[in-house]
Amino acid sequence: VCEYSEMPKASSEEKQPDGKLRYRWGNICIHFYTADFLRRMASPAMNAKMPYHAAIKVVPTVGDAKVEAVKLERFIFDAFAFARNSTLYAARREESFAPIKNKAGPGVKDSPETARALLLGQHTRWLQRAGATVLDLGEVEISPGSTYEGEGLADVVRGKRVDGGLLSL
Repeated sequence: VCEYSEMPKASSEEKQPDGKLRYRWGNICIHFYTADFLRRMASPAMNAKMPYHAAIKVVPTVGDAKVEAVKLERFIFDAFAFARNSTLYAARREESFAPIKNKAGPGVKDSPETARALLLGQHTRWLQRAGATVLDLGEVEISPGSTYEGEGLADVVRGKRVDGGLLSL
């Protein structure tokens, strides 16, 4: 795993013969660790082995001025190098990652609005895969108590027309 801000520009733009980016995967920080591994990583000896990453950040100062400063950071994914076993799980971004990192606003990425749009889009795709016709009359939200990832919908919605609202099946 490489921190994107530390990747050389040429590497970040490198393409494979099929035209896809060579380094196109991202880490969305959904990790599972054993308690034993975390205890081992928390030891002073392992703490000393974990690298620091330098990041330039704008920080406030006395009097509300803002300056650029170097912030030393550590990343949880640096622990992967010390794991005896690891497994990667690949998922489609639009189905598994809807971060909220920014305030709401027109054209703002990773906001409550963009996360909501991704969730509603996923629910629409689930209904379509299950055989429903989703009309463009409104947003469709499926109650989380009805399905976890679209399973069980076909028996309820196949051949039906859905025109928006909250579905609790």
